Amino acid sequence: MPRILRFWVICGVFAFQMIGCTQTPVLAKSGIIAESLAVRALIGEAGGQKDDELLAHAYALKNRGTLKGVYGLHSKHAKHPSAKVWQRACKAWREANLYPKLNMIGERTEWRSEYDLAKMAKRHLKWADQGLFDPLKVGKTTFFRLRKRGT
Repeated sequence: MPRILRFWVICGVFAFQMIGCTQTPVLAKSGIIAESLAVRALIGEAGGQKDDELLAHAYALKNRGTLKGVYGLHSKHAKHPSAKVWQRACKAWREANLYPKLNMIGERTEWRSEYDLAKMAKRHLKWADQGLFDPLKVGKTTFFRLRKRGT
C-alpha cells in the first residue's frame, strides 16, 4: 500500500474513533455492554424521543447491565439510523457513563411506554403484578425498579 494512502487510512480511522461511536465496551452495573450495541438499543427504544428521555433510557440500560430483554436492539429502525439519531444516542450513552452522579432515574432498570401501560390496562394487568415498583415518569416513558424474587 502506498505510504500516502496508508496515512489517509490511519487518519480516517483516528477521526472515526474520535467523532463516532466505537466498539469500546463500557463496564455497566452487572456486566459489560459494547457501546455500538448500547447505542443501537437506545435508538430502538427511544430514538424518536427527546434528549432527556433518551438519557433516561441510557441510565436505565446502564443500571440494567445487560441487553437481555431490550427489544429495541432488534427493531428495524435501529439497524439503519440516520447520522443525527446515531449521534444523539451516542451522546446519551456517553453522558450516562461519564456522569453517573447525575442519574435522574436512580436504580430503575425497567421501563414501559405509555403504549405498553395502556396495553397492560386493557388486559387488567398491573405493573405491580410484574414485580415492578417505584415508578418515575420521564416524558412518555415510565421507569420502574424490579422487585427481586422472594421479597
